[in-house]
Amino acid sequence: MKLTSVNVKPEQLLLDPNNYRFHDLDGYRPIINQRKYADVHVQDKTLSLLQFTPEFQLQSLKDSILTNGFIPLEQLVVEEYDTSDGKTRYLVVEGNRRIAAIKTLLDEYQSGSISIPKDIMNTIREFRVIELTGSKDERASFKQVLMAIRHVAGIRAWGAYCKRPGSLI
Repeated sequence: MKLTSVNVKPEQLLLDPNNYRFHDLDGYRPIINQRKYADVHVQDKTLSLLQFTPEFQLQSLKDSILTNGFIPLEQLVVEEYDTSDGKTRYLVVEGNRRIAAIKTLLDEYQSGSISIPKDIMNTIREFRVIELTGSKDERASFKQVLMAIRHVAGIRAWGAYCKRPGSLI
C-alpha cells in the first residue's frame, strides 16, 4: 500500500454515500453498487445528509472555512474512483464533512448568496489530498485502521496543564 500526495479540485471529489457517520441515521440505506456512487442523485443525497443533519455541524465548519480559508492541517484521504476524458475522480475516504462544506460554499458562491474573498477562494478551488493506492484488500485494511484511529479512538483532548500558555507542549 502506498500514500501519494495529489492536487485536486472539489469537482473531482465524490462524497462517500456509505460514510460511517450515516449508519446511525434513521432511514439510512447503504449504496451497495459502488458504480452508483457518482450518480448525481446519490451525490446530492449524500451532500444533503451532511448539510442538514444537525449533529454534523456543517454550518460551523463552513463558517470556519469562510473566515480562515481551508487549512489542510488534517489530511484529506481519497482513493481513485475512475478516470474519464483524462480527468480522475476520487472517492473521499476521510474528510467528507470538509469536502461537503467546501462544495456547499462554492455552490452558494455560484448562486450569488455569499461572497468569498479571493484569498479564501484560492484555498478551496484546489488543494492537496492523500491518495490511497494498492490492492483492494490493502486499501480496505488501511481504511479500517484509519476510521478506528480517527472516529473510534479519536484525538485526545489536552489536559489543563498542557493548554497553559508557555507550556512545552
